[in-house]
Amino acid sequence: MPRTVWWLLLARAINRLGAFSLGFLTVLMTTDFGADPATAGLITAAFGVATIPSRLVGGVLADRFGRRRTIVTGLTACAVAQAGIAFAGTVALVAVFAVLLGLVFELYEPPSQAIIADTVRPARQAQAYSLFNTAMAVGGLGAGLIAAALGRWDLRWLFIVDAVTCLACATLIRTVLPKDPPTPRRLDPTTTPAAPPSPGPATAPIAPPTPRP
Repeated sequence: MPRTVWWLLLARAINRLGAFSLGFLTVLMTTDFGADPATAGLITAAFGVATIPSRLVGGVLADRFGRRRTIVTGLTACAVAQAGIAFAGTVALVAVFAVLLGLVFELYEPPSQAIIADTVRPARQAQAYSLFNTAMAVGGLGAGLIAAALGRWDLRWLFIVDAVTCLACATLIRTVLPKDPPTPRRLDPTTTPAAPPSPGPATAPIAPPTPRP
């Protein structure tokens, strides 16, 4: 298995360690902000709806700006959104950062899976994707233990730790993965390429004069 895949697996496991805060989002809004269950459920649903275009956007950004850059951007944006939820002072701010989190939540997936497809031989791609899912499961087990420990003090700490793990994952990806190749420059559809210079006018051969009888 290529080294790049192992780094992706490690980064995915680290990121998954902090992916426990979303299950407490509704509880945080009802206990710390006094929101009614209907409002808290609506905000949580808005987060879920926002994740629908996230994966599609991740694929577009990966093709246009590079895979490593898209992964790092998505994880950093997740960290900002998680920290925003943790330090928000009103339910409205929680709703804004929850929607932002949904919009960037799946940016990681398309470029990471594309990297696996590019670096692993077709005969071993099924094994690579299985390892990828295993890393998520192992990280999820650790996430439950961390949530049980931190939830005793303050639910906001869950989002802070989640933000820290996202930043740690982004730093790891930024450090160990190779740089993205330069993206090809796109031609402006409003302009037409210059035609090559045309050769000078061709001169037809002059026929010799016809002798008179």
